[in-house]
Amino acid sequence: MDKNKRLLFSDKNIKFLLGYLEINIVSINYEPPVPHRYFNSHSHSTYELHYIPQGEGLLKVQHQQYNITPGTFYLTGPGILHEQVADGNQPMSEYCLNFEFEIRKEKHSNFNYYNSSEIDAITTILKKTNFWYGKDEFSTFSLFEKLYWEIENRILGYYSNMQSLAAQIIVNAARSFSAIKKAGYDIPGKLSYDKRRVMIDDYFRKYDRKLKASVLAKELGVSTRQLDRLMKQFYSMSFKQKLVHTRMEIALNLLRDTDLSAKEIAQNVGFSNYSHFYKAFTEREKVSPSEYKKQMSLESL
Repeated sequence: MDKNKRLLFSDKNIKFLLGYLEINIVSINYEPPVPHRYFNSHSHSTYELHYIPQGEGLLKVQHQQYNITPGTFYLTGPGILHEQVADGNQPMSEYCLNFEFEIRKEKHSNFNYYNSSEIDAITTILKKTNFWYGKDEFSTFSLFEKLYWEIENRILGYYSNMQSLAAQIIVNAARSFSAIKKAGYDIPGKLSYDKRRVMIDDYFRKYDRKLKASVLAKELGVSTRQLDRLMKQFYSMSFKQKLVHTRMEIALNLLRDTDLSAKEIAQNVGFSNYSHFYKAFTEREKVSPSEYKKQMSLESL
């Protein structure tokens, strides 16, 4: 990014949800350091976040004056008159994020992707803060820099990253405005569906032991029939198919990457005897374990 050139990004539709808040980014701009640059008294119909990464100047807000120095972070809300003048010797540069927000109608619906207490708190802070002036305590500068990098480079996923970075900047602003330094809520607990998925994944990490569907079903608190449905849903396999698949994948890695014999590998991955391993392996790979190991050795030369 050329820090001596003005950048204005205002003709693209950048919206995203922050919980039940719909955020609309009206404009994003960067002002380079220009000695004595003056923005006369003006206001917006939206919120404007200002971040000063370098230089000095003077801010006037409703008959009050504030010194601007590197790291100054301030908000001017709807209808707040403000003017700004840059120092002649150490002119300031400035990042600005202009936004508005609206509470979605489905605020009180049963939605599991956010914590309503958190969004309630952020909403309250934003609604009651029309002006705030202070210092950045949450590394917001790096977020602005990343945001402008995304605008300039336009690499795959840049729109999603811009939404995410803008959300983080707004959250950092709400943190700055708030006197509360520690949240009074927790992240929502896992749903039983997700807990079971994690438990099943962990169970198959014990592939070298004697695993039984009935034991796993009991750990999950479901019937074996329910377990079968979960297995099909998560893996598109039965319990037995998933167990064999897991053991075979590990066996393939061991044949390719170690000096262990096929019989040692069969034992290490949990097959009760070598003949069971040999049969399962040849049915899947169409070659014997020893032939597969030779093929892998030749390919690595």
